[in-house]
Amino acid sequence: GTIDQEDFAILFELLRLKTGGYRVGKKSLPAYEHLVIDETQDFAPIELSLLKGSTTDKTTLTVSGDDMQQIDPTAHFQGWQSVLERLGIADTEPVQLKTIYRSPKPIAQFAHDILGPIAPRERPRTVKDGAPVTLSHYYNDGLAVSALVTALETLSRKDPVATTLIITRHVKQAQIMFENLKNFLRVKLVLDGEFDFTPGIEITEISQVKGLEFDYVIVSDVDEINYPNTVESRRLLHVAATRAIHQLWMFWIGDK
Repeated sequence: GTIDQEDFAILFELLRLKTGGYRVGKKSLPAYEHLVIDETQDFAPIELSLLKGSTTDKTTLTVSGDDMQQIDPTAHFQGWQSVLERLGIADTEPVQLKTIYRSPKPIAQFAHDILGPIAPRERPRTVKDGAPVTLSHYYNDGLAVSALVTALETLSRKDPVATTLIITRHVKQAQIMFENLKNFLRVKLVLDGEFDFTPGIEITEISQVKGLEFDYVIVSDVDEINYPNTVESRRLLHVAATRAIHQLWMFWIGDK
């Protein structure tokens, strides 16, 4: 008696294979004059084909995305040329946006460096400068929690209307972080996308944050266990870093 949103494209494709189109009786997919597709790097080929079914010869399309932010391990991005072919777009020159407006220069350059061998050739342009990225190491959880509480208490007094996000690698880590901080600070655990976007401190895991922005971002457990030297890890950290509007703080816990 239930259905997942991700199943719709599959059902429509089965209908197309069976009937040759996307029509059932008098009902069919709507046709749009203009279609805007964002975060296109996360769409499966079968989903792009379905979107093509809502276009006509007169439909114009705007397609945007960033393959450096393709972080869904279940997705299979085949490149922008494949996207255009699936959507029936020909003779189109892509426009690359090279200016970052959200993050200040230190964060933008740090996020670019995180990408390493997969980074674009040109460093991004920025429109504002800001505080340097903070990198911290703690020998145990107690020291890390103490530092977090002290810093966040100071921040709440200095900037009471700030939005602050703590990002962990996994759900369990977010839950532990919440338990460690809730007796000292007013914090909210977000694991279902229900962010408040109001002043305060929220804790979540990294798959929840793409497309969002916060004044201050703290990324925990930035070590080789949670973020091994892989393309996926580089993209995850790149996304996490670029959520910050003002300042970024990354830390890890361990012997070294």
